[in-house]
Amino acid sequence: VKVSDSGIVDNAGTGIVTSGYLGADVDIANSVISGNSGAAVVSGGTRASGDISVTDSQIQNNGNGIFSLYSGEVTIENSTVSGHQGNGVGAYAVDINQSTIADNQGVGISSTSALITESTISNNNAGGILSRGTTSRFGDIVTASLIMRNSTVSGNGNADSEIGGIFNSLSPVSEGGYENAIDLTNVTITENVGAIAGGIVNEQITLYDTNSATLKNTIVAGNSGPSPDVSGEFNRLGYNLIGESTGASGFDATGDLAGTAAAPISPLLDGLRDNGGPTLTHTLLPGSPAIDAGAPQTGGLDQRGIARALDGDGDGQAMADIGAVEIYAITPLPVPPSPIATIIGTD
Repeated sequence: VKVSDSGIVDNAGTGIVTSGYLGADVDIANSVISGNSGAAVVSGGTRASGDISVTDSQIQNNGNGIFSLYSGEVTIENSTVSGHQGNGVGAYAVDINQSTIADNQGVGISSTSALITESTISNNNAGGILSRGTTSRFGDIVTASLIMRNSTVSGNGNADSEIGGIFNSLSPVSEGGYENAIDLTNVTITENVGAIAGGIVNEQITLYDTNSATLKNTIVAGNSGPSPDVSGEFNRLGYNLIGESTGASGFDATGDLAGTAAAPISPLLDGLRDNGGPTLTHTLLPGSPAIDAGAPQTGGLDQRGIARALDGDGDGQAMADIGAVEIYAITPLPVPPSPIATIIGTD
């Protein structure tokens, strides 16, 4: 199914639905799917489901967002999925780039395998991202993987939701030794709220549950919950800013800035707004401890497409910042000298 330069709006039911023995792929480009009482897009099938591709499109204000049942993959590029009464995106695998998943009443993203780059997940009422293992239709255990680069998770969850910003859930079997892994680099996670931790929960219950959470150059601060920012065990890659590390371990590597309940660390972030680039971001305010505090030799681009590293504190050395956004110091223009008045007197 291919939809291009079109609008699918205000239908009493699902906007697009596919079925059949193996399902069918859906390709959406330069289109709007809005106001449908059911989901925007559903790809299903008797034995498998097709993939869904969304490019340069707006998927907004439907009953639910985008769902690929069973084994399908959802790819979202330069698009917005927002304002749904239920979840935003649900699939076995998702690949999201330069996109916004926001303002959904359910969870922003629920998946088993996710790659999220240069994107913002914000203000989803039931939580930002749920990463969890699953059991296939044939009884196989499938572990979860979440990889994020240069992205923002902001304002998600509520006080009654287990999922604040990110929840790395256990596999669906106990004592199985299955590892669900999250891997975050240059990510900003702030202003989320959760019943366990507002920022990230890396769920651990038994000795056999070996969930892995690896953070580098990442801000997790300014969130709210019993353990405000982080809960669980985390791997040591360093150069993270954790506002309050109560309820977690692993933030004592080189370059880590980890606050406590008695002495939390504020990253001095501006509000979520347009700072350039295709998505909203939190920029660093002057004096932020995250400025020029990232790992040495960090390169590439930030979430807005700005090159790393820049001299953010004006000391003449270009160093990467912690978080999704790289800033540079603005050198003030020299102040012109005051004019010298000449007074010519008369006798």
